[in-house]
Amino acid sequence: MKQKQFKKNYVHKVQIEPCPKCKSTNVARIIYGLLCPGPAMLEEFNKGTIIRGGCVIKRDSPKYHCNNCGCDWGKHMDYMDYIYKKRLDEMEIIRNIKKIKV
Repeated sequence: MKQKQFKKNYVHKVQIEPCPKCKSTNVARIIYGLLCPGPAMLEEFNKGTIIRGGCVIKRDSPKYHCNNCGCDWGKHMDYMDYIYKKRLDEMEIIRNIKKIKV
């Protein structure tokens, strides 16, 4: 079986706010989940622009890490909260459709 070759399988271009504690811009984004980093992601790890946060993401898991003072901040679950609410809305629409008798 032939594997596909990708030039870049990961691109990290996110504007990150300075650290709320020390105001440093030497900040990394925390990445969660089981990772299989390619060359581009490994380069980002080596630069310190991303760090591993572990396999499990929780509601209070931080989104950013300051490489100078070690402060962690940000709410990583904003997007997950959006998906959860969207799914609840979809379930409500389905319930309402089932109530309508044809």
